[in-house]
Amino acid sequence: MNKLLLLTCLVLTQVLTLAFAQSIEKSERGLIAVVNLYSNAKKPFKRMLYKNESNHAVSFLKHKTTKAYDSVVILSDEEATLERFLEEVNLMTSRNDIQVVDVVFDLHGHLGNSELGPSISFINATGTPVETRLVAEQLKEVSHSKLRALYSDACHGSKHNQDWMNAGFKVVAGATKVDGNQSVDIKRFFKFWIKGKSFKEAIDHANASFNGPIMDRLIKADSTKIIQGEDSLSLTSRP
Repeated sequence: MNKLLLLTCLVLTQVLTLAFAQSIEKSERGLIAVVNLYSNAKKPFKRMLYKNESNHAVSFLKHKTTKAYDSVVILSDEEATLERFLEEVNLMTSRNDIQVVDVVFDLHGHLGNSELGPSISFINATGTPVETRLVAEQLKEVSHSKLRALYSDACHGSKHNQDWMNAGFKVVAGATKVDGNQSVDIKRFFKFWIKGKSFKEAIDHANASFNGPIMDRLIKADSTKIIQGEDSLSLTSRP
């Protein structure tokens, strides 16, 4: 009986040791968010609405994500450029203490056309979107294989998913069509993600917003986030 108890304790100790070894601590996690919906807006009313929406997202991310990540960088206003994003990814993933980096995009997204593939609008002097395929190629070069999860509130974000997977993310999610929920979905996603729920559970919670279907009907949108990749990953998961 004593031998059986001892063996059970040894096995349990090994299981717990392995579990802790495979989990990512707060000190090893980094987050980079790029938020700017308003700078490229031409109409004053839309610019005002987008500015308010962006401010809500930035305020929430600043106050809530530092509880879960040791290093948080939020690029907003004039800092929401592709150059700054790539620079911050390179800096964060170069650190020995940071093992995984998650990313949030709250930018305008586009389906693409005959001249331009699926694209996303970082801030630049001409207001020209950049193909996500090209962003992914540059991102892969500077990320040191530490990219983990990407949450995108960009319109048509699901059409960008494969490009983000090609960049090295392990799991990603983006909107089916036009995204009308923005900061509401971000808040609902992080409410579950920070608590340690799986990526799928967090996305399902974001998709279950009461206001979501109402907003979607009003502006003929579909904000439902589509997941691609390892949706069982959680905040503490080591991919």
